[in-house]
Amino acid sequence: MLKLRSILRKKAALYTVFTTVMALVLFMLSFSSSYSVSAAAPSGGFGIGRNQGLETGINTTAFNAVRADINAGVYDRPCQPDEADPNKWHSLVNVEKKCHYDHQHNDDPNYVNDIFGVPGAWFGSPGMEISYPWQTFKAATATEQNTTYMANHQMENDLKHEGYVWIVRRDQPCPSGNCVTDFRIQVHAVMGAADMPVRFHSYSLEARLCVQASNPSSCGIVRYGGWIDMGKLITRNPNDVNCNNIPKDVRIDLPADTLYFPLDLPLVRDEVRCHPQITTLPAYPPTKPLAEWWGHAGGETRFQVRSYDPIGNVDPANPAHWQFFCAQTDMNCHYDASIFSIFVGYTLHIHEFVGNNVRVDANGDGRTDFKGYFTRWGGLNTSCTAAGLDCIPYQYDNVVLNFGTGNKEARYNQTACNSNCHPVDYDISPPGKRWITWFYRYADTGTQPTPVPTTTPVPATPTPKPPTDPSLVVNVNPSSAAVNSTISVDLALWNVQNIYGLQTICKVDPKVLQGAARGDGDIFNSGNSFFVDKGFQSDGTWIVGASRLQPNPVFTGNGIAFKLSFTVKSTGPSTVNCVVLAVDANGKEVALKVVNGSFNGAPVATPQPTAQPTTVPPTMVPTQVPTTVAPTPTVALTPTLVATAKITGKMVYQNYPDNSNITVQLVTDKGAVVSTMKTGADGTYSFSNVPMGTLGITAVGNLYLRIGKVVNITTTGQALDLGTLTLPGGDTDNSGDISLTDASLIGANFDITVNPAPVAADVNGDGVINIRDLAIIGGNFGLKSPIIIK
Repeated sequence: MLKLRSILRKKAALYTVFTTVMALVLFMLSFSSSYSVSAAAPSGGFGIGRNQGLETGINTTAFNAVRADINAGVYDRPCQPDEADPNKWHSLVNVEKKCHYDHQHNDDPNYVNDIFGVPGAWFGSPGMEISYPWQTFKAATATEQNTTYMANHQMENDLKHEGYVWIVRRDQPCPSGNCVTDFRIQVHAVMGAADMPVRFHSYSLEARLCVQASNPSSCGIVRYGGWIDMGKLITRNPNDVNCNNIPKDVRIDLPADTLYFPLDLPLVRDEVRCHPQITTLPAYPPTKPLAEWWGHAGGETRFQVRSYDPIGNVDPANPAHWQFFCAQTDMNCHYDASIFSIFVGYTLHIHEFVGNNVRVDANGDGRTDFKGYFTRWGGLNTSCTAAGLDCIPYQYDNVVLNFGTGNKEARYNQTACNSNCHPVDYDISPPGKRWITWFYRYADTGTQPTPVPTTTPVPATPTPKPPTDPSLVVNVNPSSAAVNSTISVDLALWNVQNIYGLQTICKVDPKVLQGAARGDGDIFNSGNSFFVDKGFQSDGTWIVGASRLQPNPVFTGNGIAFKLSFTVKSTGPSTVNCVVLAVDANGKEVALKVVNGSFNGAPVATPQPTAQPTTVPPTMVPTQVPTTVAPTPTVALTPTLVATAKITGKMVYQNYPDNSNITVQLVTDKGAVVSTMKTGADGTYSFSNVPMGTLGITAVGNLYLRIGKVVNITTTGQALDLGTLTLPGGDTDNSGDISLTDASLIGANFDITVNPAPVAADVNGDGVINIRDLAIIGGNFGLKSPIIIK
């Protein structure tokens, strides 16, 4: 058996538009289309996904549909033991059996099946989504085998199944090349007393490495696993959660420090299990990790597992003693290890040799071709024929060697997402309930929360009766709190349909509550939406607007829109009253009732319907585009064509009250303009004496995208009514596409009336810049002129 340290080395929205085969496109601008996933549907999980956020590892469309069903009571029944497969990934519910578990496994490994294939296939067990043949057990020595432990059901998956965590990412940023662009990593990590004393943990890793992310031919894939060294257990001074601040470590000595192999540098930080002492919990969900494990394993593997909501503090005197942030009876506390991220750093390093004279690039073509087996510790094992404890497949598949003299090694880096990216919270328990409770079963005493409150414990908020009408419910959690603590106001939508944008104006007593931060929700978050946040004002008001962005669909069902956190300034009461405007993807209002909230016993206002908009300046009609379309003289008809047909129809602006000044043109299949006209307020147009053959109708208006439609005139006297065609709105700079530039103009003028706000920002022409305008841009986000109507 190789020494561990002889093996481990030093650390080092686009949107697809319709296309046409007709020559009409020669007259119009060229298209810009996005890629699409064409892989077959996966065998498990919620399916493949893409363009759903840099910190997303699950198909959010399917996930949110399940969440809506949870809130509707579909999964209220607890699952029975025989309704769980220990080798299958699952969320908090069993979709087939319509029941819920008391644990979940975070990201869905099937999210990236189009890149890596079915989970488990690479080590010979297709469909094995949880665990692997090299799972850990309580081995007394570094070479002890697992035969007895397997027979007695004392393996990792038998004893601590709930600790398997998947962290899956795709399309990671690659600003400078040589990047880890996609990966799925499974690691066993209980962020509580069950694993705090444990130094070595199992893992599996699959990663795509690209010299240039935009060039698939420059990419290769690595796959391997083993037992990873998570190093020394440390804690920190109270409420210091910066695990990077090495001099502030408070080291906890344990027998594990010398188990199998001594720590590499006992007095110097390398690998580490960092569990800060938290006495004041931040607003939920936290925006930064509250516990981190930094691991190092064979194959030069390094990654940092980051938990945003660990289960509890470490007990320095006895790390195996459970401590909880949430009392078992507290239905409003959600520190249950349901939010994880990871950093694959510092480099993913592939060496020239994997053993004595065994090269990763056997044929010398500059790309890896090694496939073999390693031990659990990362040593080459040439006697293996199938996956097992010390026969772990290592596959370096076509990775470009990009480092060292003669490029005989490889180094790739992951560019971590910035602080605006937030991982998914997989605690989708219904309001007023906590389904993730598995860790209480493991504890000797599981009812005392830590840290112990210094004041009278906060009573649990009574579970409200869900509304039956489409509503926004203002949930204040907790409903009472001590001065200087933080509360969360969750703006929940119930029974809604076709929601694409939401604007809220919430008001509190500024002497009691001070606005702190806005947080993502299930419906609107940094992965799928554009936010306009005016910030907390001195009078206690807080205006927030959010619109989803294409290709994200409209939202239907129940869920948290977004969250507002407040700091308690005094012990007085305060109402939390909100006015809401919800709209669909066309910026049209969706009526909602509002159920307001209360802090410290303030009387709650009765539910109110959506407030009617205040009087606004007169509607402004779009002006003629001075440069986009110049009037074109009618082109003489080709003598061989018979001018006998008639084409009529209506061109309308998207959700605009007046359809004047839309330029409509009839063009031949060669792009020559036959006739031009402008619409009146009703948007109608008519072309007479239309020649036979294949032609096109195009239309464009100021601040709207150009559209076109191919028509075929086949008979003499034909009368063709094309019906109503809509010009997509939101092109505020007449650039021909809907982009962040347009959304940013709305954000810069949000809640301002036209003059001083520019007319271009008033997408729907009602005289005020608000969520109606932002939702139109969100619904058309990524579209580029011309749009060919089928």
